[in-house]
Amino acid sequence: MSYSYFIKMPLSNDPNYLHRISIQITKSQYELLKEYARPGTSISSMIRRAIDEMFQPVIEQKLEEMKMEKWEKESLANKNVMPEAPSMELWKDLQPKETTNAAS
Repeated sequence: MSYSYFIKMPLSNDPNYLHRISIQITKSQYELLKEYARPGTSISSMIRRAIDEMFQPVIEQKLEEMKMEKWEKESLANKNVMPEAPSMELWKDLQPKETTNAAS
């Protein structure tokens, strides 16, 4: 009798959790990576760093959008952050005054 076991590993919520992937690179790319690999600087870490640098503008844009969304939600929840505009009646005093031209 044979038994097969399948263990489903849950994905971690840890942002530093590393996912195993398989990529294909050219021989020259591999040789370049091997040349620069050192103890403490693996090929994987160089590839992760290259991905981070490539997508840095995208990440920064996403962070700005998230900050704006948070600000908008807080503004709606707290009217003191963004008070409503005054009613139009208050603006009557700001109408241009009629001037008389002394020359006429």
